[in-house]
Amino acid sequence: KRSAFGEINSHHIWGLSAALRDELSCSEVNCRELRVGLPVNRPMAERENEPRDRPLSEDIGDLCAGVAASGGVMDGELITINSQVELEDNLVKFNADKDKGINLPHLWEFNGSL
Repeated sequence: KRSAFGEINSHHIWGLSAALRDELSCSEVNCRELRVGLPVNRPMAERENEPRDRPLSEDIGDLCAGVAASGGVMDGELITINSQVELEDNLVKFNADKDKGINLPHLWEFNGSL
């Protein structure tokens, strides 16, 4: 859960993003916003009850890449992700679900040998 200041900062950023999306709607510049309401740093018990196939950061990264590659598909729409189902649906919508089988090593698997 966010602190009071964190909540205020989030609302400021949401307002700025909405203003940018509106201001740039008739521009050649694409401005998109992705709001993720899924919990991070979940307790181990919650991870065991509701496991994710991949780390949330990987799915969000893939979704951002898919959104960026989609061109004008969105037209400044706001994407909200508040459940794993919404995340999966958007990965499919923006053609970002195809690399789930690549199984690249995670950063922590390199043991500092980068």
